[in-house]
Amino acid sequence: MSQATDDLVEVVLAASRVLVGVADQSMPEDADVTLHQFRALSLVAVHDELNVNSLAELLGVSPSTITRLCDRLVRKKLIRRRTAKESRREVCISVSPRGAALGEDVLARRRAAIDSILARMPPSAHAPLARGLKAFVDASAGAEHVSATLG
Repeated sequence: MSQATDDLVEVVLAASRVLVGVADQSMPEDADVTLHQFRALSLVAVHDELNVNSLAELLGVSPSTITRLCDRLVRKKLIRRRTAKESRREVCISVSPRGAALGEDVLARRRAAIDSILARMPPSAHAPLARGLKAFVDASAGAEHVSATLG
């Protein structure tokens, strides 16, 4: 790896730490939801409805892990489960109104935090940052997955 590439990797790692901090700080304290649970909730919201296997695949975990995670989210009334019309053995997951409200609240908090950071940057840096981040997301193997979890 060249020095320029190594330096770029370090900058991206630093930016990822900032974004993880923004994500963490954007969770209301009374939400009682982990970032991993919120990530699952966000993916379900983006897709309107997912079956357990699809959600497990998107998160890169086993279906049994997703079942336990969904059990917690159902108890917190953030998602709903139902049996698929096509197959009684398939379980479909959708976001509840309470889950949607939490998602909107967290997204608003994230937008405000990011806006505050951008306001401290010179305006001339905004367009190059946007182009670079878009290229980075586009180059990722799971651009849809990444976008869903950041938004």
